[in-house]
Amino acid sequence: MSAGLIDLPPFVITAEIRGRLKHALKRFSAPSGDGAEGSAVRLGLDPPDFPPSQIVHYMLATVMGYPHLGQAQRTAWIIDMRFENRPLAIASENFEIRAYLTFAEGDSADLGLLSDTLLNDLQKGVRVLEKTSRGCILAAVGDSP
Repeated sequence: MSAGLIDLPPFVITAEIRGRLKHALKRFSAPSGDGAEGSAVRLGLDPPDFPPSQIVHYMLATVMGYPHLGQAQRTAWIIDMRFENRPLAIASENFEIRAYLTFAEGDSADLGLLSDTLLNDLQKGVRVLEKTSRGCILAAVGDSP
């Protein structure tokens, strides 16, 4: 596991936690693998009260099982998935979490609404993970950035 990411014992991930997370993250799904066509829009996801990036990574990659695409220059991690059936990559870049949501040509979705929904769903998932892990997640992260 790379520096800055957390690694908790597998006993923390119970069927109950996974089920609650699937419910909280119901707009998310595994990537389709068909290649994203369209325009990707970058969304910053770092409001002041947003959880540490390590918790987001742990929730999406380790617990939910979405593919971790590795690291790059100035990028700690990238995770591939879909959000409301649109290709989505979430990355920790330059110490902030960013989302890259791809829109097909002619997609008339409200970007502001999608961005707010994405942010709210991630925060809801992290709250579920923190509550059901009884503090293990926060203790593992500590005061790290």
